[in-house]
Amino acid sequence: TTFQEEGGRAEQLLAGLNNGIGEVTGALSLGGTLTSRGRGAEGFRSNLSGNLKLAVLDGQFGRKTLAVRVLSLLKLGEPLDTKTLGTSTWGVPYERLTGDIAIDRGVARTENLLVESRAFNLSAHGQVDLANETVDINVAVKPFQTVDKVVTKVPLVGWLLSGKDGAVIAAFYRVSGPLSDPTVASLPVKSIGRNVFGVFKRLLQLPGEVAGP
Repeated sequence: TTFQEEGGRAEQLLAGLNNGIGEVTGALSLGGTLTSRGRGAEGFRSNLSGNLKLAVLDGQFGRKTLAVRVLSLLKLGEPLDTKTLGTSTWGVPYERLTGDIAIDRGVARTENLLVESRAFNLSAHGQVDLANETVDINVAVKPFQTVDKVVTKVPLVGWLLSGKDGAVIAAFYRVSGPLSDPTVASLPVKSIGRNVFGVFKRLLQLPGEVAGP
């Protein structure tokens, strides 16, 4: 089935898929082709294949989302800094979320998911197993403000530093495990594949002199 949805809302779509819970808001544009066969929800997810192009504008991430969990690590588990991240009482705002998603027999994979906001850019590369409800994604965050006050507290192997002032230009994380409660951990730069690092560098527009693994 080929479709194109314009003018919808991300929270309404997610609420329909997630028992009434829509933790990501924004104006939704979603199109692509999906096919599946099988009985029941489990059979549908296991056999789902296709390609999607996603764009969401002017939304927020709820405080229970993976994006906010990753961003909170910039503050090392402390309460989110509302001034730094521009948070509201509901969550973290963003300007644009885009990405291409390829689905093969129930496994959804993206190589170019990008979140753009005034305080940070975030890119994700990896997959979600829809049938088994597991996730394995590498995430890179580029903050637009100096967070050097927390650098000395952070495992440096998970950070990419630039300049004599020690300002963080990108932080890397791995999100893995059950989709309902995955583990979010710092990811050493040396553990990131060259191709994946190249994608992060391009999407986040990291300085040309930054060297990868």
